[in-house]
Amino acid sequence: PPCRRARRVAARRGGARRLMAVPVAEEAPLCGVCGHHHFPGNACSVCGHVGRSRIFSVMQSKATQAREPSWTLFDGTVPVEELRGWWGIVSAIRRRVMVQELGLAGESEFDAYDPVAVHCFARLGDAPVLAARFRREELPDGGADAVVDRLCVLQDYRRRGLARECVARIVAEVRARAAAGSVDVARVVAAVPPQHPLVGLVVASSAHPEESAALVQAAAAAGADSVRLVLARVERGTI
Repeated sequence: PPCRRARRVAARRGGARRLMAVPVAEEAPLCGVCGHHHFPGNACSVCGHVGRSRIFSVMQSKATQAREPSWTLFDGTVPVEELRGWWGIVSAIRRRVMVQELGLAGESEFDAYDPVAVHCFARLGDAPVLAARFRREELPDGGADAVVDRLCVLQDYRRRGLARECVARIVAEVRARAAAGSVDVARVVAAVPPQHPLVGLVVASSAHPEESAALVQAAAAAGADSVRLVLARVERGTI
C-alpha cells in the first residue's frame, strides 16, 4: 500500500541522515606544552600531560615592548612552586628548538643532568626566548669543568645577541660561585652539536676561536654528536 511504502522510504531517509551525522575522527593537535599529539583536557598517551597548562599560555606570549631581556638562573634549591614554573618554561623552549626544530629525540634531550644543573632562561617582556644550562663534570685527571649545553634561542628572537649575553652571564655566574667556594672548576666549556644553529656564536665566544673552529670542522667531518669548546678559564677561589 502507498502508506506502507511511504513509511519505508521515510525510514531509509532517516537512517541516511543518522549515518551522515556520525562525526569523523579528528586528528589530535600537537600540544605546545609537552610536544606530543593529544586533545586539551585529555591525558597525553606518551608523557601523561593533561590539557593546556599555564606554561602553554606563557609560550604564546610575544615580545612587543621590552628591549632588554630579563634573566633567571635557578637550580634545584629554589622553592618547589618556582621550580615547577621555571622548569616548565625551560623545558618548553628546549623541546621547541631541539626536538621540534632540530629533530633530536625527546628522550635524549632531557637527561640525568637536569636535576643537578643550573638552568638559565631569558624573557623579552612576557615572552620566554632563550634557555640554557651549565653543570659540573669531572675530568679523568681529577679536575672538573663547568659544561654549558642545551643552549636554545627561539627562532623569532635570534640574531639579537641573546645567546652571546647568555654565555657571558653563565661565565660570570660560574666565576662568582668559584670565588664563593660553592663550585670547583678550572674551565667553562660549551658542548654543542656541530650542526647547532648557534655553533658559530659559541666559536666566536670561545677563548681560542681559530682552534675552536677547527675542532667543530673535525667533529662535523667525523659525524660526532657534539664538540667541546673552551669559553673561559676559572681561577679557583678567585674571580
